[in-house]
Amino acid sequence: MDEVTKLVDRIWRGHAASMLGALSRRLGDFDRAEDALAEALKRWPDEGVPDSPTGWLVTVGWGKALDRLRRDAAGREKAARMAAEPPPEPGVDDRLALIFACCHPDLAALPGPTRSPHTGRSSTGSRHGRPPVAVARWAGHGPATRLRQQDRADPGRLH
Repeated sequence: MDEVTKLVDRIWRGHAASMLGALSRRLGDFDRAEDALAEALKRWPDEGVPDSPTGWLVTVGWGKALDRLRRDAAGREKAARMAAEPPPEPGVDDRLALIFACCHPDLAALPGPTRSPHTGRSSTGSRHGRPPVAVARWAGHGPATRLRQQDRADPGRLH
């Protein structure tokens, strides 16, 4: 065990109750306090040992808890706004937006044979009645190739 791990272990054993107590009291939620301290502990190895480890953990944990509360509140507000609106009508622009989303550069980490079936399925509706042969023709593949690609992209689907 390296020195930082030993120090974290020693601090946790000696001060976890007081740190959890302080955050739980301020947050009114023990589980949220535990999650916040766990997030703070994840940051520690990257930033080195602080001068006041327990104070640092409580401060960072408090910040993490506030961030989570803000995200939750923003999500509730967004859900309330969306619930007040009528459902959107699908249109041609929506299909184009979906194709662009499937081809987004951030998805480049996915292998091409996985990305392509998702794009084809999303844009042609192959999951909803479009036969794999038609999708294969659209994508420039044979039906057998298309089925193998779809199985790699979504192994649990039924043909």
